[in-house]
Amino acid sequence: DGAGCALIAPGESGLVFLDSASFLIPGSQHMLGYDIRDQGTHLVLDKALPDRIAEFAPQMINSFLARHNLTSSQIPWWLVHPGGFKILNVIKDRFQLRPEQMQWSTETLAQYGNMSSAALMFVLSSFLKSKVAKPGDRVLVLGIGPGVSLEAILFEWRV
Repeated sequence: DGAGCALIAPGESGLVFLDSASFLIPGSQHMLGYDIRDQGTHLVLDKALPDRIAEFAPQMINSFLARHNLTSSQIPWWLVHPGGFKILNVIKDRFQLRPEQMQWSTETLAQYGNMSSAALMFVLSSFLKSKVAKPGDRVLVLGIGPGVSLEAILFEWRV
């Protein structure tokens, strides 16, 4: 596993927080989580998880973006939890993204594997180091966690 943290402070430049939302995919509580046993924690990961995300993520993310009069095609950068290549491909396909729009997620998964929640910190770090964002660009961070929950954060890049 990896470890990560973020220092978040009010500001008017860099990634500026606009909004966040949490979504719970109905009937998915058995699909992702941890079993606690005598030997420690054991990951529970249902093979149907990518299909379930494909079914619900578009509606959930599109409704979140609509709160800001945005569509997915107006988001140039997607920082998606690299929980597996199938999940990344589902997001890419469902939102018709080009590989470079979420390259940091793919690269992090290829380089480090799935590091649970900390993986998003690695994705975010790589994105910031790339310096590709231009003023006014929107950035969507998407976490996927037990429950199955989708956690969305919308940022805007400002100078």
